[in-house]
Amino acid sequence: MNTPKKQFPFTDNSLRVQLICVANGVDTSVDYASARRVPQLQKLPEDPRPAGMTWYDYLHPDSAPCERIPASDFVKGVLVPNNLLLDRVYEGWLNTQTANIADTIPSVQHIADGFFGKSGAHNTFRILLNSFHPPKHGHSMR
Repeated sequence: MNTPKKQFPFTDNSLRVQLICVANGVDTSVDYASARRVPQLQKLPEDPRPAGMTWYDYLHPDSAPCERIPASDFVKGVLVPNNLLLDRVYEGWLNTQTANIADTIPSVQHIADGFFGKSGAHNTFRILLNSFHPPKHGHSMR
């Protein structure tokens, strides 16, 4: 009896690369690019992700999107009340937080890597902030 093969988005190679990344603490796409400059890892593919997968999801296989803070809650509950309206100010603030807070919210690079999904509306700090907290008086915040 022939049983149909289960559909799995990973190739053997992309899964192998993912395991290498997780084992070595590769946390962002920037970390991955840096890791590829290490002589032992130079043969890693430029982009090992299965089609349609974000860097965040690829590098954090134990983090289910449904378990992450929603984008609107992040902006309205973290950024706005703490007056974290610039990415560099947010990163500085994030670096001073305890692990129980810092581990539940994304870095600026995590946002760019798809923490909030594939939507272009949520893949930069500025666009994300402006989506849920538009600048007043029509001025763009940079």
